[in-house]
Amino acid sequence: MENLKPCPFCGSEQIEVRHIKEQWSCGCATTDCICQWWHLRQYADRETAVAKWNKRAESSLISS
Repeated sequence: MENLKPCPFCGSEQIEVRHIKEQWSCGCATTDCICQWWHLRQYADRETAVAKWNKRAESSLISS
């Protein structure tokens, strides 16, 4: 099982990997999150979908 990062929008750790019509995507399973399945990117393989989900942009706006 992959180590999936939490949702970047709501922080939930309820992340699912789905295989639909020969395409893979990852998304938040929290029902009221803005990260809904219907607008997520889809990829040809599971590994790419997970890698793209776990990629995060660096931000200088986050203060320590």
